[in-house]
Amino acid sequence: MDHLAFWAALDELVATSTVRIDRPKGTAHPRYPSFIYPLDYGYLEGTQAADGGGIDVWVGSLPYTIWYDGKHGRNQTHHHG
Repeated sequence: MDHLAFWAALDELVATSTVRIDRPKGTAHPRYPSFIYPLDYGYLEGTQAADGGGIDVWVGSLPYTIWYDGKHGRNQTHHHG
């Protein structure tokens, strides 16, 4: 699947799923209370990610996105703009 098809499929999944916010903006992470969510964070109902939970989503925007590459075990930052 090329990258454009991937993003189109992801857009379709988000558009047809219910977003459940379980960690509202400004709340602390349950295991790491010093981390405060800068955005509304949750998951797509009826989906399953590799960890067994729903596919993670956030609502809002930041000047950058931090994502975790579990396969390689490193944090990466992608700057927009």
